[in-house]
Amino acid sequence: MKTLQKKGKRVTKTIFLIFCLLLYSNFSEAQIRYAEYFSDKVLRIDLLRSGNALKDSLKITSLYTEEFWSGCRTKTIDVYEYGDYKVEINDISNGMLLFSYSYSSLFSEYLFTEQGRNESKDFQETLRIPFPKKTISIAFFKRPKGTEGWIEELRLTFNPNKPPMIVNTVVSTTKMRKIIDSGEPEHHVDIAFISEGYTLDEQMKFIEDSKRISEYLLNCEPFSLHKDRMNIWAVFSPSDESGVTDPSENSVKETALGFNFSTFGTDRYLMTENHFALRNAASAVPYDHLIVIVNTDKYGGGGIYNFYASCPSDNSETAFLVVHEFGHSFAGLADEYWTSDVSVTAYYNLETEPVEPNITTLVNFQSKWQDLIEEETPVPTPNEKKYRTTTGVFEGGGYVEKGIYRPYYDCTMKSVQYNAFCPVCRRAIEETIRLYSE
Repeated sequence: MKTLQKKGKRVTKTIFLIFCLLLYSNFSEAQIRYAEYFSDKVLRIDLLRSGNALKDSLKITSLYTEEFWSGCRTKTIDVYEYGDYKVEINDISNGMLLFSYSYSSLFSEYLFTEQGRNESKDFQETLRIPFPKKTISIAFFKRPKGTEGWIEELRLTFNPNKPPMIVNTVVSTTKMRKIIDSGEPEHHVDIAFISEGYTLDEQMKFIEDSKRISEYLLNCEPFSLHKDRMNIWAVFSPSDESGVTDPSENSVKETALGFNFSTFGTDRYLMTENHFALRNAASAVPYDHLIVIVNTDKYGGGGIYNFYASCPSDNSETAFLVVHEFGHSFAGLADEYWTSDVSVTAYYNLETEPVEPNITTLVNFQSKWQDLIEEETPVPTPNEKKYRTTTGVFEGGGYVEKGIYRPYYDCTMKSVQYNAFCPVCRRAIEETIRLYSE
């Protein structure tokens, strides 16, 4: 963080820090009394989100009890809220906010596709919250893209004395192995690598792929600076066939999780709509975040904030792909490019400030990386050679050439280059690591 800043920037930053301190003080009672309100288990809520860009709805399909709540016990309130959706837990007796968590989903992208503008479709989602010891209120919210306010969608009361039926959500053939062991889950970032498109005979290939891909992740800055804060599991669920469904090749594979290329019509987009199956496999281990390793050498992948990331096992750019997609799912980073085809259109409202930490419309730039810009750097910053290693405000990002700005001339979130996160993206990643591990 730079020490030479304009006076206005210092004032803005000081106000922001005071606000954060007040925010944390308001939440502190909930943050430090975890053991009074929650157990070490998980309340899993399976949801079905239905509709299109004109109208949508949300309903609960199942409630489960699972093992292994791995989240931080001292920070239970989401202070970033990068997601399109949010859940809040309140003490039913006094209304006290105990827990909140924001995330995005495949459905929130579907709304901005050509099909999603009018054609209704169902999408699976899963929320995991710490299992309560007292009766709580659970409220679900959405924030329509390009707006600043939350809209309540659904609210229910949950009594832990009348718990849901305990169902083993883990597939019986699932096997797990710890790849990186840095300590207790509640004090670390816990990542589960999940297999897709590996047959029973390819179990050891998945383990070796997981070890290699964990090195890609942990040798990339800033993850490499915090290796001691991260645990990684390899979770293997066999598929009937090796590989993955690829519509461009007229290839259909019977796999454990139902991943496919050409999600929403973009050939390289590699995702699944069978989200419950993914969460069933993952529930075998303690986890905060999911990375699905797909048994293919084709270029592609995907990443959605607090949902999951995916990458191919054997592409020449797998190292780049895993850190780029994990940048989305882990730290809420936006794509900084605008030249590649994507399935969504008009994804950002240029009249409001996007929530992602690494892009801006300049509507509320002081909430972003203004404190990292040198006094002599012009804003917006010209795409000139002399500024190519300078934190600035470069036009182009978020899938559009004009009106959205990125913090660096080039970055892992913009171009196919491994281990090249810009200072703003690095800061966002490190803040998220601290959120889970301190």
